[in-house]
Amino acid sequence: METLEINVTIKAKLECLNSASERINVLENTLTEKRNLYRTTLTESTQHLNAIAKRVGDSITKARPYFDAKNVAKQALQEAQKAAIKYERAVSMHNAAREMVFVAEQGMIKDSFDTNTAWPDMLNHATNKVNEAEIERMKSEEEHLQRAKLFKDAEQHVKKLEKNLKSHVNKSQRYFEEKEKTQRRIQALTEAVNKIDETLSREKCSYSQALQELESISECIHAARQTCPKTTEREPGVGAESVSCNTEVVQSLVCEDFQPVVDASPSVGQHLPKAEFPEIEVTSSTSKTTTVASLHEKVNNTHYNDEILLNVANLTVAPS
Repeated sequence: METLEINVTIKAKLECLNSASERINVLENTLTEKRNLYRTTLTESTQHLNAIAKRVGDSITKARPYFDAKNVAKQALQEAQKAAIKYERAVSMHNAAREMVFVAEQGMIKDSFDTNTAWPDMLNHATNKVNEAEIERMKSEEEHLQRAKLFKDAEQHVKKLEKNLKSHVNKSQRYFEEKEKTQRRIQALTEAVNKIDETLSREKCSYSQALQELESISECIHAARQTCPKTTEREPGVGAESVSCNTEVVQSLVCEDFQPVVDASPSVGQHLPKAEFPEIEVTSSTSKTTTVASLHEKVNNTHYNDEILLNVANLTVAPS
């Protein structure tokens, strides 16, 4: 049972290492492609914008206040929309709390002679909710009015600049439109690169953890091997001496020129040469080195299959 558990554990860790290594290689290739695409897009977009700027001339500088004000108005509109949604939610919560108060009051009137305190507790809770919702509604209403005013002012400023800088705006409009598209593409590529980089970091941590766990298993097996008592040398079997004595008696009865045949086969107590396994280093990301020879020391007892031993031997290759 213990041998089976060790085999299953090592096989699972090796599969985890192999799958993590494949994912790391794919992610690194994808990350390289995305970074190259980012650099190419940035270079080409910069050259394209510079070419447009040369044709337009100083109209870009003169029309820039208009496009900056337009961006401010766009941001103000988004903030005003968020404030409006927040205000509507606060109004809904306030109405729901008031409805709860009405239900509690009706319940108390209906069961006025009942000594149950459920309705008074519900009324107190609902009243507190109404007060909290009223405060939130007033705050969100004030914020909504402020955001709406900011958007209105920004929109009026944009219209004023558009009227004063109409000629320069028309000439430089293509430049600012291309610049906005470029910024969106660059932002999307930046987010993609960051996402792949984070995923790659997690996969490398998973690989390192699986490798450390496999090293821990190797160390445990080696420690258990060291604590086991060494195998004593095998004693001669029962009757060995009597066989030797009988042999001497028989040899004394034969003629003097008779030469007995010497058995060239190894005796029972003679040990055969022990198979030696190569020292295979397993190196982790923490620069901690151990040997897999300790795993091979238990081969005769645990019967690891050739596939697992081959996978363990391949652990020297770690992704960069």
